[in-house]
Amino acid sequence: MSVNDTDQSNKKEQRRLHAPIIDRSYDGPAPYVVVVQGPPQVGKSLLIKSLVKHYTKHNFPDVRGLITIVSSL
Repeated sequence: MSVNDTDQSNKKEQRRLHAPIIDRSYDGPAPYVVVVQGPPQVGKSLLIKSLVKHYTKHNFPDVRGLITIVSSL
C-alpha cells in the first residue's frame, strides 16, 4: 500500500466519521390510510371520483394511481 493510498483511506475514514446526521423524524401524527377495495362493479371508482370532485371541484373522467387528500377538519 502506497502513501497515497493510505492518505486516501484516511480521508475517506474521516469523511465517514464526520458525516452530518440528518434528523428525519416527524413529530406529527401518522396520516390516515384508507384503502378502497371490493369486487367489480360495486362503486369503488364512483366513490373515488366523487371524493376528488368534492375536494378539488374538478371532474376527472379517469382517476388512476395514488390519491392524497389533505383537508382541515
